[in-house]
Amino acid sequence: MHSEADPPGWTRRAIPQAGVSIAHNPGWPAHEAGNVSYQTFGRENGAVSVHWGDEASMEWYLSHTGLGSGGHRRIIEEDRPAEMGGLAARRVRLRVISTARGHGVDERGRPVGIAPGDPETILVAVGFTVNGAPLRVGYRLPASERAEFEALLEHVLRGVRPL
Repeated sequence: MHSEADPPGWTRRAIPQAGVSIAHNPGWPAHEAGNVSYQTFGRENGAVSVHWGDEASMEWYLSHTGLGSGGHRRIIEEDRPAEMGGLAARRVRLRVISTARGHGVDERGRPVGIAPGDPETILVAVGFTVNGAPLRVGYRLPASERAEFEALLEHVLRGVRPL
């Protein structure tokens, strides 16, 4: 199955337990765990995912995502109504900044001695209901890979469709 919405070289993958289909990159590792199906990409632990069940609600997402330990700061950059495959949805964009990676600050208060790994992550989630059950699709994108992957990931999200 191929949809015009899919990026070139990708296939369409149905996830019956979630009630949707999504573009699937055959070159990215695919994983299933509980009520989540996801693919990983890039050098810094990026992922595109589909969640279903109780923990797929946007309320659960906002009360758990990006809060982590005391070494993170979460900024809600966007929280607005949206549409997903013809269904009413809610779109949230978070920026999570690690504040624990530095080994001190300079005279201007900027972190110094940043540890390896991206100190900033962009998280986008779109929540909606399919067959009466909550569903959330989205991605985790290290800021250092934004130029390389963000437009592609937005394209994939726009292509999610109910079965």
